[in-house]
Amino acid sequence: MQNNVPTWALTRRLLGENARKYWVGYTLGFVLLALSSIMTGLVAYVMEDVINNVFVDPSPAQVWSVAVGVVAIFVTRGLTSYAAVIVLARIGNKIVASMQLRMFDRTQAQSLSWVDQQDIGDLVVRFQTGVNSVRLAIQMLVQSAGRDLLTLAALIGVMFYQDPLMAFIALFVAPPAIIMIVTVMRRMTTVARDEFSSVGRLIGLVKEVVLGARVIKSFRVEGLLADDMATVVERVRKLNNKIARLSNMTSPIMDMLGGIAFAAIILYGGTQIAAGNLDAGSLFSFITAFMLVYEPAKRLGKFNVDYQKHMVGAQMVYDILDTPPAQSERVDGRKLEVREGAISLQHVEFAYGDQTILHDLSLAFPARKVTALVGPSGGGKSTVLSLISRLHQARQGVLEIDGQDLSGITTDSLRRNIALVGQDAFLFDTTIAGNIRMGRPGATDQQVEDAARAANAHDFIMRQEHGYETRVGEGGGRLSGGQRQRISIARAMLKDAPILLLDEPTAALDTMSERKVLEAIERLMENRTVIVIAHRLSTIRDADVIHVLSEGRLVESGNHDALMASGALYRHLHDTQYRADD
Repeated sequence: MQNNVPTWALTRRLLGENARKYWVGYTLGFVLLALSSIMTGLVAYVMEDVINNVFVDPSPAQVWSVAVGVVAIFVTRGLTSYAAVIVLARIGNKIVASMQLRMFDRTQAQSLSWVDQQDIGDLVVRFQTGVNSVRLAIQMLVQSAGRDLLTLAALIGVMFYQDPLMAFIALFVAPPAIIMIVTVMRRMTTVARDEFSSVGRLIGLVKEVVLGARVIKSFRVEGLLADDMATVVERVRKLNNKIARLSNMTSPIMDMLGGIAFAAIILYGGTQIAAGNLDAGSLFSFITAFMLVYEPAKRLGKFNVDYQKHMVGAQMVYDILDTPPAQSERVDGRKLEVREGAISLQHVEFAYGDQTILHDLSLAFPARKVTALVGPSGGGKSTVLSLISRLHQARQGVLEIDGQDLSGITTDSLRRNIALVGQDAFLFDTTIAGNIRMGRPGATDQQVEDAARAANAHDFIMRQEHGYETRVGEGGGRLSGGQRQRISIARAMLKDAPILLLDEPTAALDTMSERKVLEAIERLMENRTVIVIAHRLSTIRDADVIHVLSEGRLVESGNHDALMASGALYRHLHDTQYRADD
């Protein structure tokens, strides 16, 4: 997810999207910066009167006039500079908020396959540092044009007004400075991209340490993770050192060139005063303008170097925004109308990359019946559930619900009619009630409690410190596996969808937790089309239909008794499992 777009094209896009939208604010900011720049030029210009009319040939009226003028100049410059910063900061914050929302929407519009390929740390960097880079890039453009360029123009104008030849002498430093800047900016682009990537890996490692704490401690791999973190941190440190070196490389050279130019000004100005061709006030005004030119010139000298770094971050943002929404997340099409809930797959093929998972698979799931999917691991059972709920998109074939082709159905209407209870019950870092209410956002407290009671969750919820308002922690980490699963079932009960998908909901539970969860699932399955995946065959003996999958193909179907009598794969799996239990 990385495209190399020319800086000029990226700049044009940034300005096209944001300058037009916030043109009033940017115009105001630009005007305020222009006024500030003019005041800076007047500071240098007024120094001629300060020297000639205050120190060389003073008079009370002139002293007062110059003093009042100086106060007015500095007050105006201070107020306009402050106002410009506030205006631009507010626009920048709006841009950050807008871009983050656009990125969030685009991320949610991607398929599960796309999400699986992303690195969490990389996404976090794009959402934080990348978006902030967009704000800083636009702010640099406005400030460089509205403050530094205009200030430079005003001060250089004062220098040429006082003595054109001396101005040309002072500006001889520009050509070598430009050559150096072009060289540095090319290197900065590569280093900045590496730094963004390394920071993303660092964030990913921190997340792994938190989420995988149990595994890390159980297998005593703290040292291994510490070594990985040390390697990443060291890489980030070295890259940041390179960035610091490249970013500041212009300063010492500008200092040296400026010093040479200043010495030339002193030599030339001194001889001109001695010859009577220049007065002291004019020379001091010129020197003041030259000294004030130094800071905006140095900022402009660093502009391209810093701007290239921000452009790397902006490109990372547009990499996400330019990713087209997945077909599986389509918002156009017809609305699904579930009458009975019969589901069928016809000649379906699916692949993860180059690995084909389902081969010309056709299945039927009768309405308001329980259908089980069993078979060896890797047979494609979970993939079938993902295709039905359109978490993945089939490469070939037709999926239908009540005769309606799902390829022409809106994703929203499809998923409103499907409830999923998986092996890993994911909970959000909010309250227990908030997690249950995910099934129906507008549900009342009583409806939430009813769903929890039906899921055998009410009693343990009430034993929590804050009852239904207890926060569950990230991923539900403050609750046990069985408790998380029962909240997940309560969420599905509250949704009250006509189609229920169960992906090994009891696989990771102990016997006591499994019993309570199974009781809740039995209530949840009533009068619904249910598809259940189970490795523990004892839990699906009473299923109306059992499909046996192996290597992405249907090898047999029937009820428990018929499949046992056939003596094929199902019988083999059943007998092997019971011998293991014995």
